[in-house]
Amino acid sequence: MRQILFTLLVLISLSIFVTPTQPAHACSGGDPGASIDEIMQNATIVLATVVERDDAGVNVVLHVESYLRGEPAGEYLLFQRTDPVLTRVYYEYGYDTGCTYGGAGEIGLGTRGYFALLRSSGGTYVTLDTYSQPLLTFPVEQWWASTLSDPMGDMYDPQNRTALEGTDEASFLELLERYGDLTPTPPLADQPYPLTTPLLITTDTGAHYLFPVDRHNEMRSVSPDSFPARFVSHPANAYPDMLDLPPSCAEAGCVLHSPDLRLIAEQTDAQTITLTYPYREWAFSVAMPPPTVSGQAFAFSRTGEALLVWNGDQLDVYLIQRLVEDEMPFNQPQLRRLTSLPLSNANGHIGAAEWSADGSTLLYADDLGLWVFDLWRGAEPNLIMARQWEAFPSPVFVSSTGRYLGMKTDANSPDWLLMDAHSGELFENGLVSADERRVALLGRRQPLAQASIYECAPPMASNCPLIIAPMPQEFAWLDNSAYYVVGTSGAYYGRYDLAYVPGYGIGEPRLAYEGDVIDVAYEPHQGLFVTVTDDHTLAFSDYRREFDLSEQIDGAITRVEWLPPLFYYAN
Repeated sequence: MRQILFTLLVLISLSIFVTPTQPAHACSGGDPGASIDEIMQNATIVLATVVERDDAGVNVVLHVESYLRGEPAGEYLLFQRTDPVLTRVYYEYGYDTGCTYGGAGEIGLGTRGYFALLRSSGGTYVTLDTYSQPLLTFPVEQWWASTLSDPMGDMYDPQNRTALEGTDEASFLELLERYGDLTPTPPLADQPYPLTTPLLITTDTGAHYLFPVDRHNEMRSVSPDSFPARFVSHPANAYPDMLDLPPSCAEAGCVLHSPDLRLIAEQTDAQTITLTYPYREWAFSVAMPPPTVSGQAFAFSRTGEALLVWNGDQLDVYLIQRLVEDEMPFNQPQLRRLTSLPLSNANGHIGAAEWSADGSTLLYADDLGLWVFDLWRGAEPNLIMARQWEAFPSPVFVSSTGRYLGMKTDANSPDWLLMDAHSGELFENGLVSADERRVALLGRRQPLAQASIYECAPPMASNCPLIIAPMPQEFAWLDNSAYYVVGTSGAYYGRYDLAYVPGYGIGEPRLAYEGDVIDVAYEPHQGLFVTVTDDHTLAFSDYRREFDLSEQIDGAITRVEWLPPLFYYAN
C-alpha cells in the first residue's frame, strides 16, 4: 500500500539582492542598499524571466537566458522563496510577513531580472537570507562594497562599506567581473522541467530518499524524525491505497497537519489533544493559549473543518472555527463540539473512520459493526452492517458526497464491498469516480449476475461502469473521466475520456509507459506519472530519459509517493 507518510516542511532562508528604492522593514534595521558582497555569496547568478508561479506569487519557475556565474544547469529553475505550509498559513489569513519569506510582495509572470541563487539539496534554488526583495531593477541608486574582512558582517553600519560607481546594467556587469567570475553561459539543453512537487522514495531496507525537483541524481536520505510534522494523503478512489485507513494519532507526541496544511493537532499526553497553527510560536512570542480537548486519539476530516476524537465510550465530533481579526490575524482556532456518538468498546477500532470528500458523511466502526453518520442533517447514526460473530466490518472509503460507501467484512481478505447508500445495493470491489457518475469493478470475483448488469456497447454512456479483470496491480480515477491502470503484465494509463486499457475494453489508449512496473504515482498539478521500472530506475511521463539511482540508494525501490507541492494552490 502506498501512502504519503511525510511532508517536506523545510524552512529555507532566502533573499535576493535589492535596490535602495525598496522600503525598509522594521526587522531589517534599515535598508543597506545594493551590496555586491551579498550578491557574490551566491554560487549562481542568472538572467531569467518568471514563466510560472504559484497562486500566491511566492514560489516561481524561472526561464534562464544566461548563467552569468556558476556552473550552468537547465533552462528552467524552481525558485523557492518559502515552504508551502508557511505560505498557506500567511497568505490565506491575510498576514503580511513584512521583510521575511517573500511576504512583502508577489512576483508577477513575465518579471525579468538578475537572480543570485544557491541550489538547495532538494533541487530548488534559494537565496542567501530572509530580508530582501527577489528582483534587481535598474537604475540602482547606489552600489556599495564591504570594507570588513567578513564581507557579510554588519552591512547596516555605513562605516563598514564604501560606495561604488555606476547605477545601470552595464555597471552591474562590470562589478560582477571585478568582484568575481563573470562567465556568461547559455543553459544546458535537453534538461527536464522542474517538478513542483517533491518525490519521496522508499527502499526495501526502509530507508527514505528525496528525489531532487530539478531531477539531478543527487539523492538526499531523510528520516521521519527530520520533519516537524506528518502529513498523509489518503485517496478514496485509488486501489490499493484506499485499503489503508486515513492518518490518526493515538500516542503522546504524535502530530498531524490538517489536509489543507493550515492547522496542526497534537496528542500532547494520553488524555489531551491540542489544536493550533503551524509556526505560531515563531510568529508571536505572546499568544493566546491554544484550545485543548479530552481524548485518547484523533483524526481530521478530509476538509479540515472537523476533528474526530476517540474519548472513552464515545466518538466526539468537533467543528473547527478559524478566527481572523485585523488586530490579531493569528487568533487561535476554536473547537465546538457538534455531537458525541456512542461507541461499543472502541478498543481495536481506534482510527477506524472514513470521511466523504465534502466532509458531510462519516463512516466508523465499533464492536457492534459499521455506522454511517450525516453531520449536517442531525440524524442519528445508522448501523449499516452489523458484526457477524468474530468478523468485524471496517470502513474502506466514502465517495465524494457520501452516496457510496466502501467497506470490508473480513480484514484478512483483499476484497471489499461497495454499497449504494440510496438503494442499498452491494457490489464487489467497486471504486467510484470523484463526481460519483462512474464506477470501476475490479477483478474476476464479481458474480455473473452482477457483471451482466453492466454489459455495455459503444458508444459507452457516461454512467456505464468500467469492468477490469483480472484484478489490476493498481487502479485510480484521476478525474471524472480519466483513470490509470497497472496490469499484471505492464502499465497502461493515461488521461482520456472513457479510456480503454488493452485487454480490458475497446479502443486504443495513449500509453504513458509500457513495460514492467513495480510502482507508479500520479501528480495532478503537473499531470505526470513517475514509474518504478526496476529496482533502481525511475521513468517520468514528461521526459524520455530514465533515471538510474543504483549508486544513490541503499536498496531496491518499493514505492514512490508525491509529497505536498512546493507551489501554493488556492483550490
